[in-house]
Amino acid sequence: MRIIGEKKPIVGVTEMYSVIDSDGVLFTNNTNNVTYAWYIFKKYKNGAFVNVTKNNVPKIGQTVPYSLGYNVEYRLDIYKLEKELLTQKDKASFAASYFVNPTKKSSKAEIKKVVIYNKGAKNVDLAGIGNSLTVRVECINMVNKQVKVHVWNAEDKSEPNLMNSRLIDINEKGIGLTQFNVMQLLSPTDSMDLMIGNKKAIGFYVTATYEEQSVTNKAAVVVVSQYQSIADIFENARSVSTYNDIETPAPEKPKEKKCFCNRDFKESDVKELVKFLKGREAIWEGYKNAPCTIDDKSFATLTKELNAMFKKYKINHCAQKLHFLAQACHETDTFTLSEETKSNHASSQSIYKGRGILQLTGVRKNGENYYDLPGPYETYSDYIGINAIRKPQIIAEQIKYCLDSGGWMFSVFKKMPNAPSQAVDR
Repeated sequence: MRIIGEKKPIVGVTEMYSVIDSDGVLFTNNTNNVTYAWYIFKKYKNGAFVNVTKNNVPKIGQTVPYSLGYNVEYRLDIYKLEKELLTQKDKASFAASYFVNPTKKSSKAEIKKVVIYNKGAKNVDLAGIGNSLTVRVECINMVNKQVKVHVWNAEDKSEPNLMNSRLIDINEKGIGLTQFNVMQLLSPTDSMDLMIGNKKAIGFYVTATYEEQSVTNKAAVVVVSQYQSIADIFENARSVSTYNDIETPAPEKPKEKKCFCNRDFKESDVKELVKFLKGREAIWEGYKNAPCTIDDKSFATLTKELNAMFKKYKINHCAQKLHFLAQACHETDTFTLSEETKSNHASSQSIYKGRGILQLTGVRKNGENYYDLPGPYETYSDYIGINAIRKPQIIAEQIKYCLDSGGWMFSVFKKMPNAPSQAVDR
């Protein structure tokens, strides 16, 4: 009795292994009283073989499949199982061993696997609005090559968001890693729907591509609304009961919820909002290789300029403010950056790249990819009376214009036209 099968299988490729008799024939006349159990052992650096059979549950049968994922030696041990006539229990006897050496001889560059998960979470398949999602790509023969990853929402029927795509480097172990902030992945509409409770959850998948290859993960990571509604934050201020005199208190007035319609934010409101979305009270902190250049990074100034901008551009009602803030969180990565950082996107490499709380961006020259014509920069300069054409960086560096340009875009430049209008009808 012996085992046959590929002695040098390619890593990750499934091969079949069988038990044969001394004449090289499968046991076709096998009865129900006899079967075969397969165990797999992995060889470690000290020379010892260690049982790595999954959950110590062997594969059963005369022919079984194996797909080996490490470039080390393995040993397949097979046991013959025969039922005793009286007890009907399996009696095991060792039958044969077989040594297998997986190889990476294939020169084909290949993506083997891609996954997306909430690293460090108790349940890695669930995430909140303030989390970051990790994308991991496993490859063969692709050291120092780049793979494009794109995170997508199966429910989103609109054009794909370019911010959800990037190129990642594959290291010497065949692994590529990157992270996406959840707020970066959500559209302004989805952000708002999760905040106000219109949607309870949104699932995201990831696709990795290299040349003509494309691999997508099987299970989505689900972003859930961790609270019933962000309206809890908007309605946090309540009236306090008053008394007519010390001796005889007046009846306590019912506590009334107060929203932010026609009312300023307090600094504590903004802090609470940021903490809810981000998990911490931090603004304009930038990233290691992308510092934020805004001139005032305090919550006090952000609150002051936010309130001034809302009043100036008549963004008065909660629905309007919530819409604006959802879009602002998306464009600034939750108040982390005040301008577009350099990336593979043409806009980020342009003179008039995205700047400000809603990413004021120029327009393309005819026949070119770059946004090197001022366009909205010029229109905004004329409207506000500043020169953002010669010095476009002031939109990202001066918090006043960072906020004000967003209000202008929201209420003036991109305001929906009065009906009847095809845009309104849509």
